[in-house]
Amino acid sequence: MTCALCHQPKPLCDSHIIPEFFYRGAYDEKHRALELTRDRGTERLVQKGYREPLFCADCENRFSRYETYFKRAWYDESRLPTRLDTPEHRVTGLDYQLTRLLHLSIIWRASVSSHSMFRSVRLGPHESILRAMLLTDNPGSHDRYHWVAQILVLDGPVLDGFIMEPTVRKHGPRHVYTFTYGGCAWHFVISSEPVRDWLPLALQHDGSQILLRQQLTKDRRVLDFLVDFLRRQGAA
Repeated sequence: MTCALCHQPKPLCDSHIIPEFFYRGAYDEKHRALELTRDRGTERLVQKGYREPLFCADCENRFSRYETYFKRAWYDESRLPTRLDTPEHRVTGLDYQLTRLLHLSIIWRASVSSHSMFRSVRLGPHESILRAMLLTDNPGSHDRYHWVAQILVLDGPVLDGFIMEPTVRKHGPRHVYTFTYGGCAWHFVISSEPVRDWLPLALQHDGSQILLRQQLTKDRRVLDFLVDFLRRQGAA
């Protein structure tokens, strides 16, 4: 078997796409999370998130370095608030390189995944560019492959552990992929040209980022998903 990252013929690990620690708020008392996709009949309880044989142990260790850092910064150091009642929240002191590489690795992993959960994530020529960045630990500039993040709240409490199928939309000529994990909706701009108006909300080189507040009941993606889910249940 060939590793999807280093392209070396090595034994493959059962690899996560979205890191396991992001599921912590989604598990029930039996350490199970509900997997919901748009395919009829695929709703099921899972215990380890989404996994498939993709990466060798060496490349898994590379991802683990990003993940270990971000888990500590995001959760252990409480950069993600438990409640948000203001329109925005500013985080500071993030390691720019490791934070960028963690998030870019997730969208890249989703693009090379064959799991139906990530069917909409196909990066085309950007896939090989991101792979090269990951192999060289190159986070790139803040205005390339940048993202805007919205903290998801239900009234005031932050909904950590809310994970749903990624979506894609066009913003002019650009593709914007939206992932939901870590208490936020992350809107990734996959294009050689940034969305200039969004750059003040991107992760800055000094490790700061402004996160916007998003009421879950006003999130169009969530509403569309629930309508589609209920329609399928009624047709079953």
